[in-house]
Amino acid sequence: MVELYKDNKYLEFTVSLFTRCNRRCGYCWQDHTKDLNPLQLASIPQKIVDTYVKESLEREIDTVGVRLWGGELFSDDIPDKYFDIYRKLRTDIREKLSLFKGIKKIQFLYTTNGDFTKCIRVLDFLEPGDPIAISYNPIWSSSHYKMTFWRVLNWFGRAGHPVTVGIVLTKDIMKYFNVLEYYPLVNIASSPYVSSIVFNNYIPSIGWENLMPTDEEIGDFLVDCMKHNIPKISNLEMIKKSFETKQCAGRECECKFLPNIMDGKVSKDCVRCFSNLPPEMFYEDFLDDVQDISGCKQENVSEIKALKGITKRGCDTCEHVEYCPMLCWTSVIFDKHEMGECPLKKCYKYLEATKL
Repeated sequence: MVELYKDNKYLEFTVSLFTRCNRRCGYCWQDHTKDLNPLQLASIPQKIVDTYVKESLEREIDTVGVRLWGGELFSDDIPDKYFDIYRKLRTDIREKLSLFKGIKKIQFLYTTNGDFTKCIRVLDFLEPGDPIAISYNPIWSSSHYKMTFWRVLNWFGRAGHPVTVGIVLTKDIMKYFNVLEYYPLVNIASSPYVSSIVFNNYIPSIGWENLMPTDEEIGDFLVDCMKHNIPKISNLEMIKKSFETKQCAGRECECKFLPNIMDGKVSKDCVRCFSNLPPEMFYEDFLDDVQDISGCKQENVSEIKALKGITKRGCDTCEHVEYCPMLCWTSVIFDKHEMGECPLKKCYKYLEATKL
């Protein structure tokens, strides 16, 4: 079985506090109707502790990351009092986790769409060095958004916060970059305040027919980014490193094996957390075997996804299987996903052909 975690000492939680958002991205599965629920939030610290205890029975965890997001945490129309609630939640989580001597570091991370102007209250809330992920959607064509994105990016960078720019690879977004000869990506990568760019796989949701790219489209896009020598793209750096060393530099799908907390419930099942399509469209005959983290049986969501993905993709017979980062299994096992040439194999072919 392919190793699921690239770092067995690190455990990261993603915590969705609400779905209220000032944007409506076509690829987003959220309903954007739920607001902060103080009673529900009050239960999150203990859920994090309980999950940590369960995970620590299987591996020695010394670092815990807690990623907070919405909806949009920092939207201008959110009342100032929300930030007091964020602070209390952060304090409660840290105090509970600090009781465990095995934990050497507790790191808070934040995801935002970068579309806000009330920056002072955001910077006042953040702690020194907190990592920030800005989910960038280039299809938002308004000049206002693009100006705000760059202003926010510079604010974070000048304040000393490492910034990762995340981009979901949908059919229309990849076409956007291709038509513009990739210069928007080059501009982002050229910013001294951008630590890395991450391409996030599109997880099929309602509307997938117009958004889900083919294997060929993903492969061509990744190779084109290599041809343009765009730096800081972590996915491509991982592929290049694995090709050069013939050793696994990490699994692309690692994040989907980490606990998510949404609506006050803990789950490792990214189908449940990040798609509004029926789970049988992903698990098919394995549906009865999928066990959530809150269930009484041993959890097996990750193992089933990996088994289905490797089998469907044919990874067992691939010469790169031992070191390949692989793709998001949730995208691969979707029953409407038609298999073409593996995008990562296309990248390896390009690297082989251009090797000096």
